[in-house]
Amino acid sequence: MATNDYGKIIVLNGTSSSGKSTIARALEKAFDGAYCRISLDEFGDELRRSRYPTLRGKPPPHVLDYEIARFHDAIAALAAEGANVIVDHVLEEFRWSLSLAEALAAYDVTLVGVHCPLAVVETREQERGDRKPGTARYQFGRVHERKRYDVTVDTSELPLQACAEKIISYVLDNEKAAATDTRQNCKKRCFS
Repeated sequence: MATNDYGKIIVLNGTSSSGKSTIARALEKAFDGAYCRISLDEFGDELRRSRYPTLRGKPPPHVLDYEIARFHDAIAALAAEGANVIVDHVLEEFRWSLSLAEALAAYDVTLVGVHCPLAVVETREQERGDRKPGTARYQFGRVHERKRYDVTVDTSELPLQACAEKIISYVLDNEKAAATDTRQNCKKRCFS
């Protein structure tokens, strides 16, 4: 059960190029300083610069798993200090989902599924030019597998701002019900 002194956490999970980062920035702006944003991409980029400066491409799986667990610990540490956090994530491996759930078990977590058809994310990936081709395709069948979301958005059906507003509405509605919240922890509630 979440403690009132802890910060709240919104986790956006979806494939690369699905619109998570734009939604995360819109949420951060809409909450007007009440939430800070942390991104797996930015965390990974900083890690590569500081700890693995000569590494090209993805680290070996055991290193990647370790670093993603540290990312999850950083989210928990922020929430433990009372910060509300918006997390831009790609849970492409189920073991990462379990790591996240274990790290955040004591916190109030809203898990958001950011969906988008494969053809659309592949087009976005190509247009962006800053993604390795095929990344979205690789993640597509994996990222939403065995997840139970609190709220979902489809960025091909709604403008990104409308997706953010749907998430905000869910979060605010649930804040009102927080006093009587008997939800199970994140691991039991969000991942099968």
